[in-house]
Amino acid sequence: DSLYNGYDVPYLAGAERIASLARLETFRTCYEATNSDVEFSALKVDVDKTDFGYMVGEVEAVLDDVSEDQSNVEAAKENIRKLVDLISISENNQGDGASSMAALGKLEYYTINNHRDNYDAYVKAGAMMN
Repeated sequence: DSLYNGYDVPYLAGAERIASLARLETFRTCYEATNSDVEFSALKVDVDKTDFGYMVGEVEAVLDDVSEDQSNVEAAKENIRKLVDLISISENNQGDGASSMAALGKLEYYTINNHRDNYDAYVKAGAMMN
């Protein structure tokens, strides 16, 4: 396919039965606390910007062992909420809680804005949520 000339597209065994649906370039910037004493030292932030102008971020916590004690999971979730709210307030100068909304994924955003008929079919088939 000429659309992918010049790009490194991996070979997938069995891919003869599937077709690519989009080619997205993502530029990722990763952040983490530099001081282990800070409140958010266990969190990592990834911000992705696409070649079509969409930007989305994610905050994650990597925990050692959660098999017996779920309190560290709940504490990590609370720290994630605090950091997302802090970032959103400083970016938007608002405390309206909008940061708690789930963001659209890159492919979902691309499809909604560039191939709406396809997006509607994916939602109808249950492959994407509306």
